[in-house]
Amino acid sequence: MEEKVWKKMNRTAYGVISSCLSQDLKYDVINETSVKNIWETLARKYLTKSIKNRLHLKRRLYRFQLKRGFLLAIILTLT
Repeated sequence: MEEKVWKKMNRTAYGVISSCLSQDLKYDVINETSVKNIWETLARKYLTKSIKNRLHLKRRLYRFQLKRGFLLAIILTLT
């Protein structure tokens, strides 16, 4: 693949990934320029089974609230 095409693909993928990240996650990968490095950094930090990650997931589960008028049957069928 040509270098120009590769750089454009990397820039596009970087934009897509960064648009999906929250501010605190963006802060962790702000100095990375390669999509591969971003992915590895996020995987190393958040795919480990650490106490911090488990507590974060439990906190999200306990704070989960349904919006009014949202059917629970829809949630169960989508997961």
